[in-house]
Parts: sequence; structure tokens; C-alpha cells
Amino acid sequence: MDDHIDDRIDLGKKLIQEQMGSKEQVDRFMAQRKSDLLRALQKDKANKTSIGSYRVYTGIAASVLIVLLISILVYEYAPGRELDNYLSEYYAIPNIERGTEKVNDWRKYYVDKDFGSVVEQLSYLKELSVEEQYFLGLSYTYQSNYSQAIEFLEQVEQSQLPFSEQAKWYAALCLLKTNNLEDAEKKLIEIIEKKSFKAKEAEKLLKDFYD
Repeated sequence: MDDHIDDRIDLGKKLIQEQMGSKEQVDRFMAQRKSDLLRALQKDKANKTSIGSYRVYTGIAASVLIVLLISILVYEYAPGRELDNYLSEYYAIPNIERGTEKVNDWRKYYVDKDFGSVVEQLSYLKELSVEEQYFLGLSYTYQSNYSQAIEFLEQVEQSQLPFSEQAKWYAALCLLKTNNLEDAEKKLIEIIEKKSFKAKEAEKLLKDFYD
């Protein structure tokens, strides 16, 4: 019975990996679903009248499982879901260690991922450095306030100073999230052409959203 299901599980893994390329997650997910299926089949085995009919039953059940797994993983790796994953990626402040004396108020809040307090602290300042604009834009991003994030990130992007490449990437993500597809496309193309920060990811998003 195990071998019978394993053949179909392996086929499902191959099909999913060809589309998704996430072997570790597929293996874990498949193992758990196989375990669930085997438990269900063992429970129902008493109702089967012959080995032949039981094999047919297990084959059908395993095939259905494959279809369900593909559907679930396609959903998990859909462009919109991948965009959300990129948007939630935490960008660490360079050369800052938690608990050191170099961490001032807004930086400490950012390290603690208290983005609301970062926004509150920096919003009081009349003038912001490029670094402060960038991390304020990121904090708005992590709060899903994409319109405000774009405003600050594009200022940093235009400065051509440190963080400008990163700002372009996150601005492109925010533009995608707000359905400003034309402006997002321009930024993604620029990132790819200049081989800037997150160029490979930009290429994938461009393919997913615009092909």
C-alpha cells in the first residue's frame, strides 16, 4: 500500500517542483499529507471487500491528493502571494546590533520591529536624512501604508545616495500592491537592466505580472 501511494506522491512532487521549484517545502507538505492519507485509509480498510478494489481506492485517493496539493501550492506561490512575501521581508539596518549604544530612538524601534513607533518618531522631524526617509518608507511599507511608503521611497530613489537601489525595489513592490502597474514595470525593468538590488526577484515579478 505504501509503495502504491509513494509512486503517486513522487509523481505529484515532480509536477509541483517543475512549476514551483521549492523542494524542501514540497517534501514536508507531501510527507504530512501522505501520513494523513494513510491514517484515513487504514481506518477505512475494513470496508474494502478485496485487495483489487482496495488498490483502486488507494490509487484514486492518492491521485486526488496530488491534484489538491498542486492546487494549494499554486495558490501559495501565485504572483500576488509572492509579492506579499517580498513586501514582508525584513530589511535590517546595516552595522547595527541590538542593545548597543549606537541604537537611538527610531533605530531601536525599527530593530524591535515596532514600525508604528518609527513612524511616530520620524514624523516629528522637520528635516529627514536619506537614511531616515528610507527607513520611514520601509516602516510605512511594513504597516501596509503603501501610498505613504511610495512617497518617501521615491525621494530616496531619486537621491542616488545610499539606499537608492533598495528604495527603488520596495517602491516597485508598493506600486504593484496599489495596482500602479505601469510605474512598477518601469522600475522593475531599470532594476534588471542595471543589475541592481534584487535584480533576480525583479525579473521574476516582471515575468509573473506582465507576461
